[in-house]
Amino acid sequence: MPFRIVGAIFIFAFLEALGIHAQVVGIPVPHQLFLVLPYVASLVLLAGLRSRTHQPVALGIPYNRE
Repeated sequence: MPFRIVGAIFIFAFLEALGIHAQVVGIPVPHQLFLVLPYVASLVLLAGLRSRTHQPVALGIPYNRE
């Protein structure tokens, strides 16, 4: 599990560095696009991982304390 977290951190850092590098090189794309790129990638990855998880069995069943 920690390896996945470290991998996610590296991907986030890489995309952020890519945005900074693209601004320095002068790629004719709005800089806001590169600023938002790591966050959009994070949301896409979270949405993808969400589809592989299972919900708790008792979700939606009211808890009755006896």
